Formats: sequence, structure tokens, C-alpha cells
Amino acid sequence: MPARSRLVPLALPVELRTLLRGLGQVLLQPHAGTGAGVLAGLLLADPALGCAALAGTAAANIAALLTGGAKGGSSVLGSGSRQAGMADANASTRSTGTGPLGIDAATNAAGGNARQSGPANAVPTKTAAARPTHAAPRAADGSGGDARQTDLADMALGLHGYSGALAALAAVALIPDRSQAFAIALIAAMLAGALYRPIAHGLARRGGGAYSLPAVIATACWLPWFMPAAVSHAGAWPGAPAVLSGAALAAFAQAAFASGRLPGLFLLAGLALASPRAAGLGLLGALLGSVLLLAAGGTDTRSAGACAAGLLGYNGALAAIALAARGPRIALAGALGASLLHLLALRLGLPPFSAPFAIAANLVRIASRESVAPSSSAAPATPRAPAPPLATTPHHELRPPR
Repeated sequence: MPARSRLVPLALPVELRTLLRGLGQVLLQPHAGTGAGVLAGLLLADPALGCAALAGTAAANIAALLTGGAKGGSSVLGSGSRQAGMADANASTRSTGTGPLGIDAATNAAGGNARQSGPANAVPTKTAAARPTHAAPRAADGSGGDARQTDLADMALGLHGYSGALAALAAVALIPDRSQAFAIALIAAMLAGALYRPIAHGLARRGGGAYSLPAVIATACWLPWFMPAAVSHAGAWPGAPAVLSGAALAAFAQAAFASGRLPGLFLLAGLALASPRAAGLGLLGALLGSVLLLAAGGTDTRSAGACAAGLLGYNGALAAIALAARGPRIALAGALGASLLHLLALRLGLPPFSAPFAIAANLVRIASRESVAPSSSAAPATPRAPAPPLATTPHHELRPPR
């Protein structure tokens, strides 16, 4: 019998995969499919937002190369793409019951010569300690080689580009004049890309992660000069009805500074491609935040319009996604904390952006690390051999030390 012809899978260029993973990190997933959903939603909402996201991701990567000491010419992205590719490949294999999908994409980032054999969810035979995404790079052991490899792996996972994408989206979404907006967007994106590494290193000492904090800091640098325009833009749809089902979808669009239910649906579909569990918890977090802030703000037209536009639920959605691997209770508790911080920022007259979710997620991670820290006791603990990293370590989850 003649042999069946096999279809060759579509192989995207390394640079394009890195850009798409940076966009996927807007929803905390280092997955090119999630990035494609984010890009589609942005282009549908406003083509300028899609262009700003791509330009900001590229600018942040360039800034990270110039300031982080990662060198290597044309092999800069290629050297880290093999480890990051696990995240994309694993998403096609559905995980049942333990959290987001597949192998932690940053496993063996520093010494990435070990190859995976067997099924997609098998435990790697030779790996370094698993370092999930949005955890800071590990310190090098004396030489700069390990740190440089870790930086390249972070870049291939989209962690630097994610900060730049958010910073650029904020500028284009909040500044009316497009020429000024894109100029500031590129500067803010490069600043956010340069800030990611020191912020991530500092928070990792306590068990936290950078999340969107570099982009928030970069946005705060120019926001005082454009505060009136930014505030008026954030109050869109003043007379829209507060429909919670639509508000949950719109909240996903607001996570990328877009508006509308259909763009939010594209972002949700991209998230579900990488992790259906995170997508479900994100919807619940968006509903929880919308209901809480709508009840706290009363039933006037302004709060109802903000709810329908998704402006009240996006921090709850992001917090639930970030903590989805820890279970529904902790994820929804993080969403509740992020929503309360969002409400506090509004009461103080401050634009919340995504800072409430980043603070709430870090507080949960730091608290969980402190809760498992060894306490002083009379009997010394019996030493035991460290367990190999699990292949189902979820993205954005930081395993505390034993």
C-alpha cells in the first residue's frame, strides 16, 4: 500500500513566536495561540492597539537585550525558544484536574540540553529546578553563562515583551493624539522592558513575581501629564446597562486596554486554548469583581456603564487566572482581594490599571511561601532527597522550597 502523506505542521519563525508569547502573557500564558487570540481581539477593537502591542513587545525585548547583558547576535531568541516551545506544544494535550496545561515552559532554562522523551506530560529525565513563568530568573552560580541563558529563556517566554506590550497599549489607549501616543508608547515599552529584570529579581526573594508592575511603573511616569484625557477615556459608555454576562467578556478586553464583548471573547478563546481551567476561573473572577464594585458604587449610570464596559472586573479576572493553579478557593480569594484593592484605588482617586491584581497575586504567593517555611522545633527535620519537578507544574505558579 502506498504510504500516507503526512502534513507538515506549521512552523512559525522564532521571532514571531516570541512576539506572540509576549502578547499571550497579557493573559498570563506563555502560549503563541493565546497571543494570537489577544492580537485578534485587539485588531478587532482598534487596529492601532494591535500595532501598539506588537511594537511594544519588540521594543521591550530590545531594551532587555541592551540592559540585561544578554548577548549572542542572531541566536538571542533561538537559544531560548526550545524550552519555551514546550508551552505551545503542551497546550494541545489536555491536563485533567491538576491545573493549567503541561510542563512548565521554563523548566531547565539554564541548562537546556536535556531532551524530553515519551509523552508530553512525562517527567523530564534530566532537568534543573522548575522555574515557572513570572518568577524571577535564578541567580547565576558565579559565571554569567547561566544568567544569560535564563534571560534568553525569559525573553523567549515573552516575559520582557509582556511588560512592553502593556505599557504601549496603555499609552495608545489613553492618549488621544495618536502621534504622541505612539511616541510615548515606544519609550514606555522600552522602560518597562528594562525594569522587568530588577523588579522580578527583587520580588523573587520573597516568593513573588513581576506580573504587570513594570508596565504600571512605566505608565505612571507619563500619566500625570495626560491625566484628564486618561480619566475621561476610562469613563466610556456612561449610559450602558449593567449586564453582568457581557461585563465578564468585556473585562477580558479591558485587560488589554480594549473595549467590547467580541474582542473579549477572542481573548477568552485564546486563554481557553492554553488553559480551560484558568479561563473558567477568570470568568468567575470577572463576575465577582463586577458584582462587588457595582454594589459598592451604587446603581448610578456611571457605575453601571463602567460595569458593562468591563472596567470593574478585569483585575478580578487577572488575579483568578494568576492563582488558578492553587485551586478555585485561593483563585477566587485572590480575585476578591484584587477587587477590593481596585475599589480602594477608585476611592482614592487613582487609576487602578492592573496594579491591584499584581499586588493581590503577590500577597497570596508570599503568604503561601511563608506558611510553608520551616519553623523552629526541638527535633531536627529528617533530610530527604528532593523530588524531581513535576511535568504538570502550572504556568505562573511558584513552588515553595521543601
